[in-house]
Amino acid sequence: MKKLLLSALVAVSANMLAQSSIKLFYEQSTVSVTPNMTIYRSTVPLEVTKVTLDVQNVSAASHTYNVKRYDLSLNAPSNGTAAIANFCFAGQCYDFSTMVAPFQLELAAGARSNVVYGDGMYFSLDADLQEGSAKGPSRVKYTFMNTTIQAILCSLQFLTTTPWLQAFQNNGIMPELPG
Repeated sequence: MKKLLLSALVAVSANMLAQSSIKLFYEQSTVSVTPNMTIYRSTVPLEVTKVTLDVQNVSAASHTYNVKRYDLSLNAPSNGTAAIANFCFAGQCYDFSTMVAPFQLELAAGARSNVVYGDGMYFSLDADLQEGSAKGPSRVKYTFMNTTIQAILCSLQFLTTTPWLQAFQNNGIMPELPG
């Protein structure tokens, strides 16, 4: 019984440590992104829409982070080109076939990806979606993991807008977020 309680306490402690070790921001801003948030974006057929998120280690220790992409649904017009999701992270860019970044991002205590490595070098998450030949909905999820303590930190979903979502945004019901 003591081992079971000790194991549960260690798991809860590790989860609390993991939750407090990362903070995400819209590119080069002080606007933070909350865990499990859905970010809405409008797209243009055959053009790339990009969302950049800076990663900050808000703990007192150095940590290593990784990202995993889940293509929940990609716009696939009945006749034409389907949408393609890809991303850049930890200094490298990956095509549609890569779901987990092979390279990891190491940040010292308090460090932020765009400050440590410089802007435009792909150390922050650059989530790209090339829209299909016709505009339509796509859902792509990104999960941030702390590889130092083997814990999932947070997940975000990107949803491209359709005309009915755009109507909600235009009426102030669902604002498009900065970035």
